[in-house]
Amino acid sequence: MKKSLSAFVGFALADAMGVPREFYDREYLDKDPVTDMMGYGSYNVPEGTFSDDSSLMFATCDGIIKTSGVITEDTYEKVADNFSCYMYHGAFTPGKRMFDIGNTTKKAIEKYVRGKDIKPYDCGGDSPLVNSGNGALMRILPIAFYAKANNLSDFEVASIVKKMSGITHRLETCSLGAYMYTKFAMSLIDGKDKFEAYKDMQKSNYDMFMLPARLQYSDVLTTDISLLPRQAVPSSGKTKESLVATLWSFLNSTDYSSAVLTAINLGGDTDTIGALTGGLAGLYYGGHSINKEWLGKLRRLDYIKTLSESFDQAIETKKIPQKFDSIKGEAGEPVKFSSLCKFYSIDPRDFEL
Repeated sequence: MKKSLSAFVGFALADAMGVPREFYDREYLDKDPVTDMMGYGSYNVPEGTFSDDSSLMFATCDGIIKTSGVITEDTYEKVADNFSCYMYHGAFTPGKRMFDIGNTTKKAIEKYVRGKDIKPYDCGGDSPLVNSGNGALMRILPIAFYAKANNLSDFEVASIVKKMSGITHRLETCSLGAYMYTKFAMSLIDGKDKFEAYKDMQKSNYDMFMLPARLQYSDVLTTDISLLPRQAVPSSGKTKESLVATLWSFLNSTDYSSAVLTAINLGGDTDTIGALTGGLAGLYYGGHSINKEWLGKLRRLDYIKTLSESFDQAIETKKIPQKFDSIKGEAGEPVKFSSLCKFYSIDPRDFEL
């Protein structure tokens, strides 16, 4: 597998592994840990079903491909359109049905769909009290491959990450966490050792982010997170805590399976932390390290392969590849507020902004 494919497959597979135990606490999983692919549990979905983490990451890839592999202002609209199709039509899901979405993401998509003359990246929530979730971090991995393919500067990477994050999460704590994950992944793409990649991330330029946001990550940037005792590792759905859990699980792993199972069995936001860890582990350890028995149960694997190959070709050639033709209709038509009002027999004037 190419690095992008092993990363995307590793991400979706770990996502699916974590879905059945989302919200289970660590004490429960210590007694009955996840060791294999399973279904149902937290959601009424069969084994191999990935969640919004993978769906929105795939929607991001799709949007970039549709603008010929070049991120422009139009790309953010394409990505936001895809997010709305995910929420309202179940696009980019294993079974054409959306079963999981965060509140901040949901509200941002609703704002985008009914908004007038609003930039997609101005739709995300920015309250420290309620909008610090990992909904931007969880879908940012494609930007690492895009940045490497285009040899982008730190400033350019940060600018793209902020806008892509802002579609759902404008809080700078969220975009900074997404930027750190992106920079870490970029070093892994370069073939660096994982601990060297961590040091590179710590030494990256963070001048594009305000001091209050940087201070929240001071421990990640100045100490060795891998040395934390397990009981001190958080695993909630907040951006900073999810990033810490991801880095800790990955840095303390020996292969893909150990990374993913370590992350999921922390409990809490098991699908997202599992996915974030699985993306890094798939990238670092390679496709050959991914458990073939688990992989055989992952739904829509052929779609993931075609999307990944199309994404690679698009960012390398700056053209929409022919193979994308077979999956370009995944999102369907962009969701319009007027059509939603007609469907639900609602007067649009009741929702004027």
